[in-house]
Amino acid sequence: MENSHGLSTQRFRQVLEALPCAYIYGEILVNGHGDAEDYCVLEVNHSFSVITSTTRDKVIGKRIAGLFSLASVKDDIAV
Repeated sequence: MENSHGLSTQRFRQVLEALPCAYIYGEILVNGHGDAEDYCVLEVNHSFSVITSTTRDKVIGKRIAGLFSLASVKDDIAV
């Protein structure tokens, strides 16, 4: 039997998959000064794949700078 945390996680994933907007979950990568310089993609939802015309498998584990122009997403990288 799954515990309540597992059910919450499952429900959260269902909500993210149902979103009409693109969702990216990842890790902010910082330089030696502690400034955000890139973002490593850990998860995306279905809408992300539709909007960007790419598959989940092609972006998981990749850096945003390798997928998009970093200048175009720099303001979206926030701690």
